[in-house]
Amino acid sequence: MNFDTNRDPDPVYERIGRQAAALLQLRRFVLFALAASLAACVMLSAVILTQKDKSRTIVIAPAESTVTYSAEDDDVSANLLERFAMSALGLISNMTPATASWQTETFLKYAAPEAYGEMAAALRGGAAELARNQAATAFFPMAASVDKTEKRVCVKGEERLFIGKTVTGSETSVMCLDLTVRAGRLWITALTKKAAEAFDSHAQKRGGKSS
Repeated sequence: MNFDTNRDPDPVYERIGRQAAALLQLRRFVLFALAASLAACVMLSAVILTQKDKSRTIVIAPAESTVTYSAEDDDVSANLLERFAMSALGLISNMTPATASWQTETFLKYAAPEAYGEMAAALRGGAAELARNQAATAFFPMAASVDKTEKRVCVKGEERLFIGKTVTGSETSVMCLDLTVRAGRLWITALTKKAAEAFDSHAQKRGGKSS
């Protein structure tokens, strides 16, 4: 019996060999992709852990204002305190019988929980009396003093009371807001009214720093 020693290898074994080589190459590619993905995750984690937090919290001013202010952490600038206080005080110092109730409730949205009850009783009573007498109030700011450390803003101005177009009362007074910052939001903790002399004395002690 004669055998042909020049015959090509069995094609079945050739096919199996090619498939095994392809599977080995695919396995190497998958392992390389997993290693690259793991390295990328490690690098991203390192960047996140070492990067300084630059997140900012948006603080919206009272009176549904379109002006927004930003605060980082639990601190705010003196400029923010002043503008917030001026906007808030404007709600309760410039009222008519038609707007007194709404403006009072808008102001109270910014009252701190521990101060809400006392402020709500006083302000709602004043708004009701204003509406009952068909009177209006106006406040004309003259100067403002900001204590950033205590988060207190005092505004000196002229208060006028109107019945119709007639000015029935006018006086210079000082209205102060004590504020606090919690989770990037400003809250009103106290509202006080003082004589004008108190503002002048306070400004002199702080070196006349008022705006």
